[in-house]
Amino acid sequence: MPPAIVGHDGPLTDRHFPLGDTPTTFGRRQDCSVVLSSERASRRHAEIRHEAGRYILHDLGSRNGTLVNGRRVTSQVLQPGDLITIGDEQFRFLPSACRLTCLLAVLGE
Repeated sequence: MPPAIVGHDGPLTDRHFPLGDTPTTFGRRQDCSVVLSSERASRRHAEIRHEAGRYILHDLGSRNGTLVNGRRVTSQVLQPGDLITIGDEQFRFLPSACRLTCLLAVLGE
């Protein structure tokens, strides 16, 4: 299974968004990879890029910011289980190698 972002809280809860070599964009615009409904999200809010074998989250100059594990970031290398908050919506980063085991660990099972 490819690495993925999984909806954790909000309208996209439990939706899987596979990550690849092209950037995955988050925002309210309909042409984003992950279309958000939160009014606190910018039209083009953030994106995840595959760089040098890692997935890196970049805030795209949003007004309300992007959080990883509760901390505001402008750029962040994602680690297994990281919780990304954009507006009122949350997503979890699950790399391919640990997709099921990381999810179970995060859920405490």
